[in-house]
Amino acid sequence: MNFFRKDYDENYYNTFLSLFSKFINKRRVSLVLKYKNSGNLLDIGCGTGDILSELSKYFSIEGIDISSSAIKIASKKIDKKKLKKIDIESYFLNKKYDIIIAFDVFEHLNNPKKIIKKIYTHLTQNGILIFIVPNNYGILGLIFTKIFNFMDKTHISTYKRKFWIEFVRNSGFYDFEILNESIIGFLRNDISKYFTHNLTIICKK
Repeated sequence: MNFFRKDYDENYYNTFLSLFSKFINKRRVSLVLKYKNSGNLLDIGCGTGDILSELSKYFSIEGIDISSSAIKIASKKIDKKKLKKIDIESYFLNKKYDIIIAFDVFEHLNNPKKIIKKIYTHLTQNGILIFIVPNNYGILGLIFTKIFNFMDKTHISTYKRKFWIEFVRNSGFYDFEILNESIIGFLRNDISKYFTHNLTIICKK
């Protein structure tokens, strides 16, 4: 089991963090279902497909990921036709979705602002984007972000919390909601931003 990640190979998905993935994934599935429970869903950065597999019970799904290793593992749980090996930064989406999720993805991109703009145009009216990025706020948030950046060299866009909020506010979404992901779940109270490791934003078109 590896403690450090630098390439999207099979070892990327076999670190000590994977020990907590089942718990985290269950919680994230529940989050999605709070906002939508039917329609067309795209999972950007679907990884090994655990979340997408659960969501397939409710949605017509598609999953994309930059890693061929991840797609290979995901195809054991999900119809291969629903999966594509794709770099979202160079791929043009060709349809619209009722909901798009991107969990732990944007911090890996060179230009996440461009991708969020692309996502906006490929959401149906009243469509929803849910994304999760490092919180990078307050002493604990900064520490968490620095640790995870040190352990995962593919993190290249761990912007400050204010960056994400301000950008979403000016991206055309009519409304958005902010949650703070912690080890005990998703928290809404403002004080939680000081001690949680992830920022979650639900954007409504």
